[in-house]
Amino acid sequence: MTTSLTIARLQRAATGVCAAALMAASLAGAPAFAQDRAAPELVAQDQAASPSIGMIEDGAQGDADSNVRTASAKVNGEIITQTDIDQRVAWIEATTQRRLVPQEREQVVQQLVDELIQIQNARESEITITSDEVVQMYDRYAQRELGITSAELDELTRSVGSSPASLQRMLLAQAAWQQLLRRNVAPLVNVSAREVNEQIDRMKADKGTNEYRLGEIYIAAPAGSDAQVEQRMQAIMAQLQETGDFASVAAQYSQASTAARGGDLGFVRLDRLPPELATVVPAMQVGELQGPIPCCGGYSILYMRDKRQVMVADPRDGMVSLAQITINMPAGLSMEEMNRFAADFGQKTQSLTGGCSAVEAQARQIGAEAVLVDQISIRQLPSQLQEMVLATPDGGVTRPYGVAASEASQPLRAMMVCGRSDPPMLDGPTSDQVMEQIENERIERRAQNYMRDLRRDAIVERN
Repeated sequence: MTTSLTIARLQRAATGVCAAALMAASLAGAPAFAQDRAAPELVAQDQAASPSIGMIEDGAQGDADSNVRTASAKVNGEIITQTDIDQRVAWIEATTQRRLVPQEREQVVQQLVDELIQIQNARESEITITSDEVVQMYDRYAQRELGITSAELDELTRSVGSSPASLQRMLLAQAAWQQLLRRNVAPLVNVSAREVNEQIDRMKADKGTNEYRLGEIYIAAPAGSDAQVEQRMQAIMAQLQETGDFASVAAQYSQASTAARGGDLGFVRLDRLPPELATVVPAMQVGELQGPIPCCGGYSILYMRDKRQVMVADPRDGMVSLAQITINMPAGLSMEEMNRFAADFGQKTQSLTGGCSAVEAQARQIGAEAVLVDQISIRQLPSQLQEMVLATPDGGVTRPYGVAASEASQPLRAMMVCGRSDPPMLDGPTSDQVMEQIENERIERRAQNYMRDLRRDAIVERN
């Protein structure tokens, strides 16, 4: 396994894009924000506690002398070393393939501080997560997220300047926080059958109105820190715009409990959002970012993953079979020549006959190549391509599309719609699903306040 191959594999896992979505992004000729993947399942039992953050155990790359533990920060007397910071930064830079600017490194330090606060408070609450359990989380992360063995992940972390211990501490903090929420927050949340029924009645009354699948990155702003936090959020916005990887960035920086699932809020209606966010969301388009938005004692960045109508079947939930027709535009053409080439390609693809059974042979006759894609959800396609496919009848071909390349030949594409199946009819969510949604919303609000209180009570010293 070469390092370059593994880094590429790591990048694919970090974005959380399934194979079909990767194919769809290439069809559109432009990158799209990644879909989320669930965080590894985290469990805790009553055995000896796992090593806490700040303990570099395997002599991985970092400080010149790994036995010298230089304190860069202390949280309630426990040390975060420069090695801890350097190794976490190295891992983030490997997954994003970019160097972090000083403001982003500061965000990494804050994340390590938050993780240590979470681990310490889990320990005080007598929540124990054993070393064996942390190793199991690490193994699952390697297999599920990266498609490699834990031994290969060990090699990868060291090759990029990080360490297995650094990644394991991140997983430990996630587990500690989830356990804290289950013990100290979730039991305080109660949802009555009456509330569930009222919510279902409102949904029926709102049938046909919009609801939105949102991603959120939230950072609290303690008193007097608004300018500093807003500056941090601006740096996160710049990173999002450069990498397009919302799920990974949310997992790294968001202080909301949804960070464990890449910032995903699920589908929500406007009346379930704080007013500061509800006023922004309706004007957002799928794939759009907005922020930083002052809200709820801090700042939020929103990402519009999807939108749909309440209890109405969405045609994008249907399945479609496609044939991608690709031709390489010669390099060195002027803009006028490129337009003529595209128009000629469009005329030729519109005249194709015989449907998808004959498209491969006919594409070769016009100097193009056709690849069949069987049964993909329309929703998995990039938003611009979704609209073109929905507007194209079975057997028809979309207009040409593509992105000009900076060198060599330039790919130009069109899509033939081979056939489609209608989306299933919607009966609306069940009572259990509505109850779970209300519970999750309340837990999230309480979790933000809980973490704010833990930060306020912690004694943090910075060098």
